[in-house]
Amino acid sequence: MNVEEFLKLKRDYEDAIRRDGKKLFKSLIEEFFKNNSATFSKVAWTQYTPYFMDGDPCVFDVNEFCYCPNGQEQEFDDCHYDFESYSIKKKNKETKETLIAFESKLHSLGTDVFLSIFGDHVKVTAALDPNTSEVTFQIDEFEHD
Repeated sequence: MNVEEFLKLKRDYEDAIRRDGKKLFKSLIEEFFKNNSATFSKVAWTQYTPYFMDGDPCVFDVNEFCYCPNGQEQEFDDCHYDFESYSIKKKNKETKETLIAFESKLHSLGTDVFLSIFGDHVKVTAALDPNTSEVTFQIDEFEHD
C-alpha cells in the first residue's frame, strides 16, 4: 500500500462514518421519539473541544443530554438543571432506565460519529415534528470557556 492508497482508504472510511453513522444516529433518535413521544418532544446536547483543560489534553466530548417534556418547549431554550438527564432520571425509575438505555446506544457510536455528523463547538437539538412525525436537527454554534 502506498500513501495515495492509504489516503483514499481513509477518506472512504470517513465518508462511510459520516453517511452510515448519520443514518444510524437518526434511526436511534426516531426510535426514541417513537417510543417516548407522549413524554418528550426534544432532546439536546452540546459537543465541543474545550479550549483549556488546566494542563490536561483538550479532547472533543459530548456533554450531558437534556430532554424537553411535552408542553415545556418555551422553557427549553437552555439546557438548565430541570431538563438535564440527571434531574429527569431522579424523578422516575422507568424513565431513568429508558434514558440510560438510549444514551448508552448513542454513546456507543463514539464521539467521532457525533463530531463527523454535527461538528465542533455546537449545540444540537433533535425534535419530533408533531405534524409529520419527522425528526429534525437544529445545529447552533455554542460558546463556552
